Amino acid sequence: MSKKKIVLLIVLAVLLLCTAGIILYKIITDGMITNRKYLVVDDTKYYMKDNMYNILVLGIDKDGPIENETGNIGDNGQSDVIVVLSIDKETGEIKIIEIPRDSIVPVDESGGKGLSNYIKDEQLCLQYAYARSSAEGAELTKKTVEDLLNIDINNYVAISFGGLADIVDFVDGVDITFSHNYRIFSKIHDPSDPHWINYKAGDTQHMCGTQVLDFVQYRDTSIHYTNMERMDREKDFVNAFINKAKEYIKEDYSKATDFMPVISPYMTTDINPTQYVELISLALSAKYNMDNIIKVPGESMDWNEHDGYMIDKDELLKIILSIYYFIPEKNFLGVEVVE
Repeated sequence: MSKKKIVLLIVLAVLLLCTAGIILYKIITDGMITNRKYLVVDDTKYYMKDNMYNILVLGIDKDGPIENETGNIGDNGQSDVIVVLSIDKETGEIKIIEIPRDSIVPVDESGGKGLSNYIKDEQLCLQYAYARSSAEGAELTKKTVEDLLNIDINNYVAISFGGLADIVDFVDGVDITFSHNYRIFSKIHDPSDPHWINYKAGDTQHMCGTQVLDFVQYRDTSIHYTNMERMDREKDFVNAFINKAKEYIKEDYSKATDFMPVISPYMTTDINPTQYVELISLALSAKYNMDNIIKVPGESMDWNEHDGYMIDKDELLKIILSIYYFIPEKNFLGVEVVE
């Protein structure tokens, strides 16, 4: 065989090997999971979905504007409402994860410095209080909730109860259907002579802003664990408000900006104006019903002479894996890939 043919064969062999290597590399790496967060449960890897958009929503127990006027830790208020709003951008489904305010979690008391000797097991609502501003409190709570749920949170919105009445009145009230029987001690008619109001399960009542504030804020602190009932009332309100907001905005999602002048003094968020309309349209066009509101499982208990809520971590993990994670398929080489 001539030298020219030998050289040609060598060149062809090298080209074939290179081509085969490129094809093999493509097969191995195509869709391969590299930078996704994952959890290992019972020797199985669960990878975080990238189609979930998560927003932490906090309701702060302040009657006026949300900002901390003194800038001192302890004057920031507490987060009485803690939910994660999760939108599946592929299916258009929305999930709302309710976390009881009294959930016992590691709380950073150092104002965000992360000093280990200042991290103690306390009620989750207090994390917001250990901050000097509303934004700092929301950021600290966001990190704590991320650690609790093992998810990434894209944005936060913190709203003081002081703005709730105004935003409800802006949409001319809401029609709340009661999922349970409720009895609350109301002060809105005459603060000097408060009285009990009974609400019957299955009934629907139109409420103005002050009535809604009365309905969702009341908690009998003389009785243990009444926050659980308040969460049921908050859930009824959220369902009513979402329906009313959808009705107000309809197909013109730019109308979402109408809410801003009303709510801005009472709100802190890291959502920028260009994101705002997009996220509102995404949320209000999503598939939603009452079953999509999921309370973090656990049990009420006494904690340092206060109400506590001990989270069932095993059951919570099942919920988190089913909503935010997936088990990838493998190609014929046994490499985990994503479509």
